[in-house]
Amino acid sequence: MARKKNPQETRQKIIETSLSLFREKGYEQTTILDIVDGLEGMTRGAFYHHFKTKEEVLFEIFEQLFDPTFFIELEKRTDLTGLEKLQRSFTHHIKSEFDLKDKELSMAYFLTLKNPRILAEHIDMTRGQMVEWTLPYVELGIEDGSIRAQDPRILTEFILIMANFWLLPALYPGGFEYGSKKVQMMKEQLASLGCPLIDLEMEEAIHRHVLCFMEEN
Repeated sequence: MARKKNPQETRQKIIETSLSLFREKGYEQTTILDIVDGLEGMTRGAFYHHFKTKEEVLFEIFEQLFDPTFFIELEKRTDLTGLEKLQRSFTHHIKSEFDLKDKELSMAYFLTLKNPRILAEHIDMTRGQMVEWTLPYVELGIEDGSIRAQDPRILTEFILIMANFWLLPALYPGGFEYGSKKVQMMKEQLASLGCPLIDLEMEEAIHRHVLCFMEEN
């Protein structure tokens, strides 16, 4: 009797094969048929049982590519203020998301946010998981005095809405100069709220890894 396939194993094989093809052929050039052909014994029906679209596969790939090691080590450090931890976590996140070796993959991911269903998932992740990751840094900053704000959760939500939506050229296109003005406004607004989050290193990272990246594409 043939061994019954484990649904999670099948799902993971689809993800791994898709990632390989996206890197080899490019995201736009890869079709669902290419993915199915790359999986022995796979049918289109089996693919659609696990994923409704190619965009959904890409979204999950980015979830899995996220390496929590940096953030785990950052959490352990006692020599940094809450603001410094917040700054380092955002800067690292910006640089890692726009890693040049996965440039097309990164570009494809952010363009999928124009898909209403993918955008809805991104919103859920931002107001749920990402708030819980970021909130402890803001709370620590208020406690140690490096951040001067009354409500840590409201400030956290504001930061994430600005960073994960308003600053993304894929959602609000307008060119490099337009994006630079928005970065400056966000920097000034956060400073006025008692959270000087955007330091020189982060500002350079946003320009180099986000605005320039999207301008080239």
